[in-house]
Amino acid sequence: MTLNDESAYVRWGCAGARYDAFLKLLMKGGCIMPIPDPRANEKKETYISRCMEHITRYEKDKYPDQDQRAAICYSTWDRWQKDHGHPERAEK
Repeated sequence: MTLNDESAYVRWGCAGARYDAFLKLLMKGGCIMPIPDPRANEKKETYISRCMEHITRYEKDKYPDQDQRAAICYSTWDRWQKDHGHPERAEK
């Protein structure tokens, strides 16, 4: 997926924006930063740490409570695990 792909705009909450307008919206914080999905073979604790860092950096105003940010990350992990299997088994 590239930033010229319409699906990128939808994922960032900016459906219908032109590429230059999309970049301006991102710079102004007008688009939603998506919560990262777990990577294939990523351990749970690695993902939770990466997710918490992401939300703290980009979404802290939206989710000021650390427990709420943790709940989002754990629920995203659980959803991904249900949809894709158990990625922790493959990482050493």
